Amino acid sequence: MTLLICAAYLNLIYFIYIKGFFVTFSTKVGRTYIVDATEEEESQMSSAVSIAVNSQGHVCGITKRGGAGLDPSVLLDMISVARQVSKSLISTVDAEILAAETRAGGDI
Repeated sequence: MTLLICAAYLNLIYFIYIKGFFVTFSTKVGRTYIVDATEEEESQMSSAVSIAVNSQGHVCGITKRGGAGLDPSVLLDMISVARQVSKSLISTVDAEILAAETRAGGDI
């Protein structure tokens, strides 16, 4: 059972690592947005934009929910921030995988 859970966890990490991370921005008005807003913050926002960035820094998906249109310059700024956030998350995942492999003696 433990091995099965461990394998499922590693498959999930591998999937996220290869496919990328979604970074969600909640927007209020104009150029103001919050990265990965809390539920309370989201309840006060007019729309949300999610941007998926893979481990190579390529944008592989964008979704927008609610609200009016979005200024293209704001979207480009969000893409830049999403790349930075994803790079940080991928570095954290890499460090965790390396630590797990080290603890297991490389048998993962």
